[in-house]
Amino acid sequence: MLSELPNPEGGPGAHGPVHNPDIRNIHPLQTDRLGFCIRLDWRDGTHEFTGWSTWLWLTRWRQASLERFWLRCPHPERPTRYLIVVMGVADYRVHRRYRCRAPICPA
Repeated sequence: MLSELPNPEGGPGAHGPVHNPDIRNIHPLQTDRLGFCIRLDWRDGTHEFTGWSTWLWLTRWRQASLERFWLRCPHPERPTRYLIVVMGVADYRVHRRYRCRAPICPA
């Protein structure tokens, strides 16, 4: 359940000034940092990860935006599932490839 997942930052302004928790702002050596990302599952059995953030509210907003985008998109192929998963920085950098088939990815 999403409410039981750890939220490292709490939300905007919860622990001081608002900063951008984007993956690009994490130092390359800081690989133990946990965050949330969206897993898109496709009909052919592949999946992708997108939208890594330390803020759960931002990941939920990105998930809703992706769902709205794919509902309006004229492309015939759409993701079958949008899941929010907890993932570390190092795992996200390794597994964020296009149409991954690795069975070890978080679900």
